[in-house]
Amino acid sequence: MTSNKPQRESPWRIGSFTKNFSWGSVDNGFKRLHHAINVGFKRDLKPVPRELFWERLERGGFVPHIPSNFFVFNGTIDRENYIFPDELVFKALSSEHDRSFDKLALFTLLLSEVGKWKGARSGQSQPSEWARYFILERLQGKDTWAPTHYSANEIEKFLSETNRFEGGSGTRKLATNLAYFFSLARLDQFAEEDNLSWITDSVFLALDRYFMIKKPENFGVEWAIDTLAENGIADLAGPFEETFLTYEAISARLYTESKGVDRLKGTTSTVIGVLSREPLLYKELPAIVGNWLKNRLFVEFVDKDRLEQLKSFNAEQFYDKAIEKLHNSLPKPTLNGNELIALVRPQDDSD
Repeated sequence: MTSNKPQRESPWRIGSFTKNFSWGSVDNGFKRLHHAINVGFKRDLKPVPRELFWERLERGGFVPHIPSNFFVFNGTIDRENYIFPDELVFKALSSEHDRSFDKLALFTLLLSEVGKWKGARSGQSQPSEWARYFILERLQGKDTWAPTHYSANEIEKFLSETNRFEGGSGTRKLATNLAYFFSLARLDQFAEEDNLSWITDSVFLALDRYFMIKKPENFGVEWAIDTLAENGIADLAGPFEETFLTYEAISARLYTESKGVDRLKGTTSTVIGVLSREPLLYKELPAIVGNWLKNRLFVEFVDKDRLEQLKSFNAEQFYDKAIEKLHNSLPKPTLNGNELIALVRPQDDSD
């Protein structure tokens, strides 16, 4: 188990998490959030004024508090409040709702880093830290995460015993809403699915948030790996922690080679540039990396409306088309094929 658990610095507030979400059956997962993000950003991967984002959600019939205050990232531009794109927004805008989005959405909630905005109250930058601590103090270390472990009663018991809240009561509604979110993401199945792309998604999301919060001058692989360790990110993976740690460093290296948050501005990854010239390297990459890169090729070079259709057929011709387009448009990459393989291969701590 990792040991870098973040330390709470101030009391928790009840906040707007007690509102009725009206997000439908648990079978829908976080589809309602996926839709809300698309409405709020109007399918455009650019910062949106917070007030405009809020208005768009209200006009679309959404309760804006939960997406705005608990999931998307807030900041300022010229002293005006904005909501910024990151991996969660990218995934919502670039692909249809699926189970991997549900996992990333829950990870975002548990990460509890939503930035700051003018007019925000103390503690709103980490609005669901109590949910993160429920994972760390009640679920971490268990071999499985069964629904009985995170029932509303168990969550309420934890919240009542912590005595960390200020500003009134209301822990029952917090507990039922958090249990509902755990059900939306099928928390008990996190460690049972074969597709590991959610690990890369989660690492990218965490690094996006910490980069926008800290604005480090020493951006690079060392910063990325240290940031993940210092904030105990793998602890949030529960029974999947050891696997998460294995791929965490790979994903961190991939993140920095993809230019961090600048990738969301259209900056093309050096890694993809290598693959444009040596496409057979796909077969030598860890599946988690290969899947991530193929998704990026789809998003950037294949019409989004055809994604669902392509998932049902052999899509190699579309990969080839994307690779050809990359080859013709990119500058010569600074990596060669062997260096790329070394970049994304799991490394021993002794190396």
